Amino acid sequence: MTRWTIESKGGIEYGVYEGATEAEAIAAMIADGGSSGDADPTADDLIVSEIKIKIEPKPNPLEIEIPITDEQIDELRTEAAEAGDVPMVAICDVALDEIRDEYPGAAEWQAQDMRRALSMDREAARLECARVIAEARAQEDE
Repeated sequence: MTRWTIESKGGIEYGVYEGATEAEAIAAMIADGGSSGDADPTADDLIVSEIKIKIEPKPNPLEIEIPITDEQIDELRTEAAEAGDVPMVAICDVALDEIRDEYPGAAEWQAQDMRRALSMDREAARLECARVIAEARAQEDE
């Protein structure tokens, strides 16, 4: 399944939706209540961009413990949400297979940060969560 970002030509971001084609992503947005007005929008009304970034897992120089538990990821997600780190929240959601259609506060982050977060596969997201946790532990030990 492909992920697509959808926004109006006026610059309003509707979010990230999945579909095999642009039309399926728009249909998913409409089904989710993302309609922008009286009539359902079409591809002519929207800017629909395929997320093509492929994130490779980073090397493991900190000897990160893998597998990481869902509980550890959930705790990291909570801390990231409290800190307002929306891309990290999204990475945790990918790692937990709980991707949301909208992320409040995402507009404050650069679009590339959110695209990077939402384009990760589950394994890469879990590794990134483990890396962040390992770095935090290393800082605590200093």
